[in-house]
Amino acid sequence: MTETLDQLMDRFAKVVTILEVNLYDRFGVYGVYKQDENGLPFIFIEKNQPKIDKKVILVEEFKHMMTSYGVILNQDKHENAKQENKARALTYKELVTMDDLYDCYRQGITSEFEIAAELDLPQAFLHNAIEYFKENSKEPIKLKNGGYATINETINFYKVG
Repeated sequence: MTETLDQLMDRFAKVVTILEVNLYDRFGVYGVYKQDENGLPFIFIEKNQPKIDKKVILVEEFKHMMTSYGVILNQDKHENAKQENKARALTYKELVTMDDLYDCYRQGITSEFEIAAELDLPQAFLHNAIEYFKENSKEPIKLKNGGYATINETINFYKVG
């Protein structure tokens, strides 16, 4: 299953400084990736968010660190929106794997509400991740157990042979 917020913070802290601050009241955002004048990386996350939301914010800002450049706050600009969507897609792929969904299925956990609780994710985030996979997963996805998953209106798991 996916990592906890604390596990993610420990893993990411090896390459970036993570600070929890009053971000939303000052800047109207819940997370920001920024480099200081020496090029050192920082991720700022809103300290007053529930842990379940901080987890998503932290991973997305880490993905921005890995893929984005420049200030992309203005989402009306095509290139900024493109960078935002790329980081969001990578966040979906990290926090909602087909292997995790298969494990839920095997346990009899099938509703979005139950799956979100099992994966310790906000239900809206899980829903958006599944919608992303529906739109972008045209080929079967190989699972760690050797099986495959397909996703369209439903998610189907199967073994070949």
